[in-house]
Amino acid sequence: MDSIDYLKKEISVTINLYNAKRYEDVIRKSKILIKKYPEQILLYNILSLSLSAQNKNDEAISHLNKALNLDPNNIFVLNNLGLIYSNLYILDKSEFYLNESLKKNSNFFDALINFGNLLTKKGESENSIKFYKKALENAKTNVQNEVSLMALGSAYQQIGNFEESVKTYKKLLQINP
Repeated sequence: MDSIDYLKKEISVTINLYNAKRYEDVIRKSKILIKKYPEQILLYNILSLSLSAQNKNDEAISHLNKALNLDPNNIFVLNNLGLIYSNLYILDKSEFYLNESLKKNSNFFDALINFGNLLTKKGESENSIKFYKKALENAKTNVQNEVSLMALGSAYQQIGNFEESVKTYKKLLQINP
């Protein structure tokens, strides 16, 4: 098996471990793979998300910053930095990184949802609606449609627009009863 095939296989295994919430295994495996393949941004992302899931956010941010040094325009790294800072309630840094991600790709689904969530945390649910709507416009899968509609319905509910909230939740139920 050549190096590329090996890397693809190992990344696939690592993603499966992440999806199974086996974060310690992901952390161990990712660190080994990063030593062999230090240019693979995906490895830094999955390592950082696993570290964050284990509440090791400082280390997660450190790895994402290493990835950002390799590729300062990587929307996934920028988004994940924004997400982790949001989870830590360091909202100004979260906003900075999510904005940077959206400057690079204004239709990036994950950053749109995360920015909407950030605005909701800041008590700006009315402003979050435009991000959730744009995420819904850019949704490519049923899961993305569900995430967008759930967030949008919740935002409408938070601002007291129950009529729109009910309409939105009915659309969600059509996708996933």
